[in-house]
Amino acid sequence: MIAIILLSVGVIYLTIFWQLANVISVMENHCGFGAMKKSRNLIKGQFGTAIGIMLVQGICYAPILLLNRELLVKDINIGIGLKILFAIIILVLNPLQTLYSLVVQTVFYCVCKSYHHETINKSTLSDHLEELLVDHVPLLTETVEIV
Repeated sequence: MIAIILLSVGVIYLTIFWQLANVISVMENHCGFGAMKKSRNLIKGQFGTAIGIMLVQGICYAPILLLNRELLVKDINIGIGLKILFAIIILVLNPLQTLYSLVVQTVFYCVCKSYHHETINKSTLSDHLEELLVDHVPLLTETVEIV
């Protein structure tokens, strides 16, 4: 039992750093262990918030997992129509939860940068994100006169 608790705490600890490292690898020029080191430095002072965010994400994802397990995997005689309905609900909720968690992680990254009084250089970030796009087509800009 103690081993399971220690393993769970270790997985949660690493997952917190891993999620922020994913955002760092996109937003900055760090990758791999460099991103993990940067995320460890950014989370200092915000670890309680990171645990709270992870718990909220888990609570938001739990209904999807329970719905999938209880209604679709187990052999419950509820009819094919309801199983199809629940499968559609899961297919709608899963991408929404993924997008929600990506937005929350990005906002948390900005909060951590702000907490450590680090600035986010928007022009450098824009250049870095443009490098990541393979078939980037620049938007046409129109000049608008304000009278």
